[in-house]
Amino acid sequence: MRFWLTVATFVVLFGLARRYGKEPEQQVAAILLANFLLLLFYVELRGNVAFASVDRVLAVLDLGSLVGFLWVALRANRMWPLLIAALQVVVMIAHLSVFIELGARTVYWGMMAVSQYLQLFVLAGGLISHHLRVKRVGPYRSWRPMLPA
Repeated sequence: MRFWLTVATFVVLFGLARRYGKEPEQQVAAILLANFLLLLFYVELRGNVAFASVDRVLAVLDLGSLVGFLWVALRANRMWPLLIAALQVVVMIAHLSVFIELGARTVYWGMMAVSQYLQLFVLAGGLISHHLRVKRVGPYRSWRPMLPA
């Protein structure tokens, strides 16, 4: 049941981001959805992840997501993508802590799963914030202006 609720949440938030969000919301939703779909594909090929040691494929997927979230967070004219990126940093710390044998497998799972669920809530909050801001002040820039070199 939890799996299908998670799938439904991803699909609904992705649809809402496409419909009501601008580029930052859409890009974060796409990164989250792509990471989730790639994870499902990987688990289908390999089997369930044991969280007993660092799974290199998961670490690479999560690192790719971190790079994407940082790219959006540093360019977006919004604050919430910084929180999404920070939560992804927690996921990467989970990988690192197990790699250097500081965390138990429950901590590893908890840091990864909880952070990723929180990212869904932050995206939902970002969508609501964007929608309310558009209603209040009208259209606004999605991206911060780039500083001259």
